[in-house]
Amino acid sequence: MRYRAIGAVIALFVLFGVSKAAESQPQKWYWAWRESSQTLLAYTADGQVNKLLQGLPVNQIWLGEDNTAIALVLDDKQYSFYKLTSTEAIPIKANFDTKVNHYDIQFIIRKLDASHSIVFTTESDKRILIDLDKEQAQLLDHKLTAYTSVSLDHQAIWFLADPDKDDSHTLWNVWEHRLDTGEERLLHKQEKPFSNAKSESLKCELNPSGDQQLCWLVTDLNPSARIDTWLINSDGTTVHKQINQFSDVEDFIVDCVSNKLGNQWLCRSDASLAGNTRGFSIWIVNRDGTIQSLLEKSDSRGYRWNVLFADDNFFVFDELCKSQCAVEAYPEEATEPILYSIKQEYVPMYHVAEVNITKNGLLLSNNDVSLLTKDGTLKNLGTYYCCELVNSLSSDHKWIVLANPKDFKALVWNLDQGRVEFEYPILGGMVTAVEYFERGFAITELYSPQTMVYLYSTQKPVKIVGDVAAFVIDILPDDTFLIDDHFDNDARDQGIYRFDPITDKYTLLVADAHKINYSY
Repeated sequence: MRYRAIGAVIALFVLFGVSKAAESQPQKWYWAWRESSQTLLAYTADGQVNKLLQGLPVNQIWLGEDNTAIALVLDDKQYSFYKLTSTEAIPIKANFDTKVNHYDIQFIIRKLDASHSIVFTTESDKRILIDLDKEQAQLLDHKLTAYTSVSLDHQAIWFLADPDKDDSHTLWNVWEHRLDTGEERLLHKQEKPFSNAKSESLKCELNPSGDQQLCWLVTDLNPSARIDTWLINSDGTTVHKQINQFSDVEDFIVDCVSNKLGNQWLCRSDASLAGNTRGFSIWIVNRDGTIQSLLEKSDSRGYRWNVLFADDNFFVFDELCKSQCAVEAYPEEATEPILYSIKQEYVPMYHVAEVNITKNGLLLSNNDVSLLTKDGTLKNLGTYYCCELVNSLSSDHKWIVLANPKDFKALVWNLDQGRVEFEYPILGGMVTAVEYFERGFAITELYSPQTMVYLYSTQKPVKIVGDVAAFVIDILPDDTFLIDDHFDNDARDQGIYRFDPITDKYTLLVADAHKINYSY
């Protein structure tokens, strides 16, 4: 049975108009939830509203492409999936039992391509393949790990699987699953390199194109430890390398990540050795499996060197440094490290918990946020409100929202220009969310009647003032806003509105509804 839209299509072209540019673009649809009737809705910014599902508890939504999505319904210890379009909710047929034994089951989806997604569940470690074109869900081998990729021709997926319980000699198996026929075949079986290992820690990382993945194994041989890597190709062939081996190891951490080009992996190891010594190494694994060493450091004075990782980059610095301090950056695009020297005599580097590369230097952060420019100047930008730096830093590292604790003001920094773009008093005491959109960003405060929106087109902030803070859903091409107004408000009923900052006018689009949280 298909749940078709039964709501009337309301076109508000008279109110909003349609530009020629908008006519050439596909209509963008959003999803909303009406709690009073348990209804899932699809709507547009010009007022079209369609009912998709009613009377079913929608647990989660994952966005797809071309105004499609996958909805998860979890009810009475039974779950089901629906393919959402702008006009209907299509049940996805499952060839397996979808009953669950408890309500705290978690569902994590990984998009493979436009048509296929893998859903990972916490119960029995199930792996579900969803085919949106065929509107089918298939249960895959329950031993699959999370390292699943799709072939370049989008005709097969391949994945690592744990060996059988009675197989103590195998580290992992590489399987291929054909999307067109459903057939599976074993591509590679990796034998364990040691039979006397005390413990083993295995991790893997895919490259963006999905045709290679790197697995690294840390083997505790008591008292020594060894690092091995395997570069696994989509046809099952592998390139094995031993990186290094340490004696008298107390603790060992290894991390690797693929760069955005998909032709290299950047890896680092952090070893706590006997005698209060700490050793670090950084190396590159190339696409052909060859190894390039970038850095090896050790220190007998304890926890001295620190290595931080962010945005496919590694940063190394002496956290006990008191003079002539520096940060070594290993960007993914660079073949050599970039040295950022610090002019100040004393810098408390042990406070640094996050490092990011910007156009004008490094952003160093814990509670206080500072910009380390290429000429060695360290400039304090402000204090972060809470949690983590990435919550208020834009993905392109151009904008960051901080606080001036002296006068309770929000500071909006343009990091490319190295200046405060604007500042304003915080009424609610702290900023709770900064959300970036294609055409600007919105700053929401805690227990405050104001929301600040910055528009890239005008390069000016716009203040939305009401009884309570408004949650901005999107900034539209004409610089009006979609707003979720779901708190008790004397001025307006709860619902989703279109707000025009020039006329200060609210137009109701979806009554008694609010934005539904979804994943990408």
